Amino acid sequence: MEDHNTPVTLIEEGALRSAMDVLKQLIDTAGRWNKQLRVAESNTLSNGGKPEVCNTMGAALWTLDGAIEVAKTGAMGINFHQSSGQAVYTAIHRNARKDAYVQSPFYGMMFFQRAVQGGAQFVNSNSYGGPANVKVYPLKLTKTKKLRALLLNKDQANAATITLRLNRSSGYGGAELTRLVSNNAAPLYGGPNTLSIGGMRWAGRGANMTGTATTEYIKKQGPVDGKLTYTVYMPAGSAAIIAWY
Repeated sequence: MEDHNTPVTLIEEGALRSAMDVLKQLIDTAGRWNKQLRVAESNTLSNGGKPEVCNTMGAALWTLDGAIEVAKTGAMGINFHQSSGQAVYTAIHRNARKDAYVQSPFYGMMFFQRAVQGGAQFVNSNSYGGPANVKVYPLKLTKTKKLRALLLNKDQANAATITLRLNRSSGYGGAELTRLVSNNAAPLYGGPNTLSIGGMRWAGRGANMTGTATTEYIKKQGPVDGKLTYTVYMPAGSAAIIAWY
C-alpha cells in the first residue's frame, strides 16, 4: 500500500501526466494492430486502498480527472475495480450484512457521466494558462452541437476564477452551472457525507438521494474582442460542468 499518499498527493498533476504518457504509447501500439484499448482495471490505491484517502473528495476528483483524461488520450473506456465491495476504494461499499453505501469515487463517476452524456466529443481550444491544478475540458454534443465544459480545481487551499471565451460573438445566451463540491473545511479530505452534485447526495444505507437540487446561472459578458465571455468562480477542491443553451 502507498502509505505516503494523502488526498492531496493522490491528485497531483505530474503523476497523472506520466500515466497518460504511458497510456498514449499503449494506445498507439494497439492502433498499429487496428485494435482499441480499454483500461481494464483502476483504483486509487492498491491492496484495498487507504482510509481517509480513498474515500474522500480527493478520490472523487481522482476518479473524475482520471476518467476524462483516459477518454481524451484516446482509450475506449475505463473500468474501476469494485471486487466484493469491501475495499476502501470501491464506489459502492457493502458491509457484512450486504447493506450498500455510496462512497466518494461514485461521485466522480456520476459527474464524469454527466459531463460526457449525449455523445460529447472533445473540442480543440487554446490552452488554459492558469495553475496546473486548474483544468478545463471543452466538449460538444454530437447531435445537438451544444457546448459544455468540465472544469476542475484540484488545489486544496486556493480558489480560482476561470474565464471562458467562445469563438463567436452571438448565438448563445447565459449558461447553466452544476457543481461537485465538499462542504468540509478542508475540501479534499471531506468524506462521502460531505459531497454533493448540484446540491444532491446519496445518503445512508441504500444510498437514498437527499438535498435540494441547485444550479447556477452564468451570465454572458461581451462580446469582448468578438468573443462571448463567461466567468466562473471555482472553490478549492471542486469540479463543475457549464452548459450553454
